Amino acid sequence: LAGHPHAELEEKLGAFARGEPVPGAATGRASGQTRRRVVFVFPGQGSQWLGMGRKLLAEETAFRDAMERCDAAIHACAGFSVLGELAAEESKGRLHEIDVIQPVLFAMEVALAELWRAWGIEPDAVVGHSMG
Repeated sequence: LAGHPHAELEEKLGAFARGEPVPGAATGRASGQTRRRVVFVFPGQGSQWLGMGRKLLAEETAFRDAMERCDAAIHACAGFSVLGELAAEESKGRLHEIDVIQPVLFAMEVALAELWRAWGIEPDAVVGHSMG
């Protein structure tokens, strides 16, 4: 399905879930004989937002552990705390600074990969766009 804005996509997904026809929807069935492959795809700079990762940090141990390891390594090299930046208020945060956001996004991607692996999802490949 494709939709824009968000409300259109939500409407189409609801119709599909109810079994209603959705113009432009592509459907199919995977055969049980083909092994599905998993790819972790990470975006580059520009994918950040204020508050990203906060709920995962609070609720997911594997995510938090990986983020803490990244935080320690980045702090040793770059002199700032990834966790501090993720918790910062907009007026005090530095996610707009390139030398801050790039290590923060790297840490976020490492922590997401660790979380998915903790859930039993192993990638066949990992790819990224730009610095992703």
